[in-house]
Amino acid sequence: MQTMRAGDLAFGAAAAFMAGVFAANEHWNIVVLSLAVGVAVWAAGAFMPAMGDARRWALLAAAICFAGAFYYSAFTVWRTMRTKLPYGKDAAFFGVVAEEPKPTAAGDYLLFPLALRPPYAGTIDVFVPSYDDFHYGDFIWVQGNIEAPPPGSDELPAMFRPSAHLVARHDGWAWKEWVTALKASIAVRFARALPPDQAALLSAIVLGQAGTVGAMMKAQMEASGTSYIIGMYGFKIAIITSAIDSSLKDHLPRWCLIGITAAAMAVFTAASGANISVMRAAMMGAFGLAARATRRLGSPRNALALSALLMVLADPTLTTNAAFQLSFLSYGGIYYLKDPINALFGWRGEGFLQWKQHAMLSLATNLAIVPVVMNTFGGFSLASFLSNVFIMIPWVALLACGALIAAAGAAAPPVAFIAAKVAGIFLMYELSVIKMFAAIDIPIPAVFGAVPVVMLYYGLLVIVAHYYRPDRRPPAGGGIL
Repeated sequence: MQTMRAGDLAFGAAAAFMAGVFAANEHWNIVVLSLAVGVAVWAAGAFMPAMGDARRWALLAAAICFAGAFYYSAFTVWRTMRTKLPYGKDAAFFGVVAEEPKPTAAGDYLLFPLALRPPYAGTIDVFVPSYDDFHYGDFIWVQGNIEAPPPGSDELPAMFRPSAHLVARHDGWAWKEWVTALKASIAVRFARALPPDQAALLSAIVLGQAGTVGAMMKAQMEASGTSYIIGMYGFKIAIITSAIDSSLKDHLPRWCLIGITAAAMAVFTAASGANISVMRAAMMGAFGLAARATRRLGSPRNALALSALLMVLADPTLTTNAAFQLSFLSYGGIYYLKDPINALFGWRGEGFLQWKQHAMLSLATNLAIVPVVMNTFGGFSLASFLSNVFIMIPWVALLACGALIAAAGAAAPPVAFIAAKVAGIFLMYELSVIKMFAAIDIPIPAVFGAVPVVMLYYGLLVIVAHYYRPDRRPPAGGGIL
């Protein structure tokens, strides 16, 4: 009799644990959910002989699911015990700016998390007027009233327009301050070389700085379904690692090459702000490097699941975070739906200007995230499927132009000038696509408000992906990495 492979066991355990965390986050009945998970695993055993004794795995899955719910409850208690905030009264205290301040959507405030110093403890969001000059690592004094977040929300407590004064600079991590200053200097080079809208969009694409995009452009990107081009950290990391590998693999030992690649990924992660999407991409990249270092065959499926598990262990409240869900679902959509979509439409090759590849990516990602987008942002336009195809055509070229402007701005001004002119043409095209599709609204009816509907939708996606899955595709559970 076959036995379950280690990769499949690790994937199933991670999925069951996160299901329990999510259920506790949503205040579901954990006993009912655990029984449902156990029954589902037991039923799957009828179709998967490799599982062996399905009843044993069903009991294990139910137990792991219950453990996930318990972990979430323990984490919330621990976090509450470590937090000491003066709610409901005017108070003065000290703290350190924990991230580079970002403008709000309307542009009239700066928002930053503030890590409090004794006698208080915890982290709060602070909203100050946009003319205030605060930066990451600033040690500041603030006075005001802290407002508690809504019950059940994963938002931080917040202060609006407090009295705030700078006490000292450079109280954060030195390497993070250096990276923040580097990003700011690159954004300045873009601003000098390009018109304001183009410079803002290029900074957002290359540096991942959504705050550089104005409120109108941000609204147009959301309406056109093109906001994701600001992120796409997995593609950026893949480009960085491929460039390092192709240029150095014949000149350096394998371990040295892996070390340089890991260092480059760490710098990129820090420079991108270490948000949810970039952390997911960086962790998956790290699992890929670990597989190369140990000469093992990597499994993107298991890397995705274990990356999600590590992030959930660090912060169990992430399972209901829209950014977390969108990041993992979009990659999962590409992984599971790529081959079925190509098989369904009979696509071979990439097509002119890689239109087939862009169309596949648009379908795979959007199909995977439609319920989350609709429930989070209130709507989803069918035009997004088409806008994603057009918006991606010059994306890699824009990354290359941005890198040239950043690297050659001082050392080789003629090269930076030419790169800026080429980037300007591509950026005019990108802005035209954003504006055109923002005006085309083909809304989908709000059908994903109920949990059973969402589960039915993803169940149908699984059936379609399985039916059109090419037989030549190797199994996904071959290794833990």
